[in-house]
Amino acid sequence: MTGSDVAAFCDELIKDSKTYADIAQESANQAVNKAMKKVTDNKK
Repeated sequence: MTGSDVAAFCDELIKDSKTYADIAQESANQAVNKAMKKVTDNKK
């Protein structure tokens, strides 16, 4: 494998991988959801 074959191979390996930004966004969303749940549970 050389040249564009290597690039295509690598692209296929990582195509469904989460990026650092995806992981950070998911973590932030979970933190916000947890905080909102805590606030709404206290109002009941």
